[in-house]
Amino acid sequence: MTMVLGEDAKLRTPSEGGGAAVPGLFYGTVSGNINETDANPKTSITTSLSETEDAIAGNTTEVFTGYIYDADGQISFSENNDDKTRLWIDGQLVLSSDLWSDRVSTGNLNLSPGWHQFELRLSNGNGGSGPHTGLAFAYDPDGGSNWIHPADNGSGNLFMTEDPGSSPTPPASVYLSDLQEDSSTNGWGSIEKDMTNGEREAQDGTTISIGGQTFAKGLGVHANSTITYTISAGQYSRFTASVGVDDEVGSSGSVVFQVELDGVLYYQSATLTGSDNAESVSVDIPVDATTITLKVNDAGNGNGYDHASWGNAKLLQN
Repeated sequence: MTMVLGEDAKLRTPSEGGGAAVPGLFYGTVSGNINETDANPKTSITTSLSETEDAIAGNTTEVFTGYIYDADGQISFSENNDDKTRLWIDGQLVLSSDLWSDRVSTGNLNLSPGWHQFELRLSNGNGGSGPHTGLAFAYDPDGGSNWIHPADNGSGNLFMTEDPGSSPTPPASVYLSDLQEDSSTNGWGSIEKDMTNGEREAQDGTTISIGGQTFAKGLGVHANSTITYTISAGQYSRFTASVGVDDEVGSSGSVVFQVELDGVLYYQSATLTGSDNAESVSVDIPVDATTITLKVNDAGNGNGYDHASWGNAKLLQN
């Protein structure tokens, strides 16, 4: 979504900060490929950052300015833009590329938790422009290389035009263990809610624990396992969980976790064993998705000791 300045009185005093801060980034264009010096003219405010995936006019630099929020400071960025890219965080150049055909990425920036100054410049000289392959500009909110398009949901959860001086209000969430599934299959007994898989009897598990980290909420299963839920289109923005082989089987077991939305695979873990720590899962949910399915398979070597847990599995509401 892009908002033209002047539509709302509070957008006419962007330099005041604090109470003048609104969700999104200031957007504008300046001449040149790549223009690093001319100020952002701030002709509009964008929350979707859809402009990063559009074609860029010839001899033009697009500028996005504001603040970005990250709760734990673990964050990384990537570009594959035709032609050039610059990204500054807190005034420091962290991503610079003059290559039109290669993806260039940062490592984990290890920022302090909270709001950080953000300025992105994407440019085109002449000829083709915009994304070369995949996303022209992307980030991983966990500091890895699982690249997704950055967008604010309109509440200031990711971007603000000015430093708002406080953290965003966390989105409301619902644990999957508090919802009724449509269907489920399990490799040993029944699936368990807010406890480990245990043995074959219902509710015979213990506290979920992965790599020594315990979880009061979650799902305990045994490979091969499938759980499907119906969700309302547009109600949820993201699925998160911490996954792994549960500590109740020690160092034994080897499994692979998968998340599907409307039957399409959106996440797959590496093979995880009882010796591994919990792996974080974060999957953006398309606005038109109506089913989410959690799967655990036996990694192809049989399902002995494959007790797997979805710690704190939950849906974040829009």
